[in-house]
Amino acid sequence: DHPSDGTFAAQSLDNRIVIFANDGQGKMMPLKDRVFQGHVVSGTACRIDTSHDGELISSGDSTGSLYIWNYRKGGAPVKKFRAHGKMLVSHLWHPKDGSKIVTSGWDGIVKLWA
Repeated sequence: DHPSDGTFAAQSLDNRIVIFANDGQGKMMPLKDRVFQGHVVSGTACRIDTSHDGELISSGDSTGSLYIWNYRKGGAPVKKFRAHGKMLVSHLWHPKDGSKIVTSGWDGIVKLWA
């Protein structure tokens, strides 16, 4: 769930993150202008997360990289870096300090990035 606008994000197995919003009548519809891609997650279970202020959305991928996008703009990642030697399965943004992220991968390592 996005912290402020009532939408939710879903990891799609075609290597995209898709944002859904209520159409006002109880039906969830994808927002076509909010698709995030560039990462490889097909066949995996990589977690997505949003920064505490809702400005950024992120996902790990099967290569061990962390991808970060601008939540409001969509499009290409604003940052990408190799965080683990194997698939990056989970990560969390610090709840108050948006410059810190904790990641974990199939390499068995947990890392704090600042």
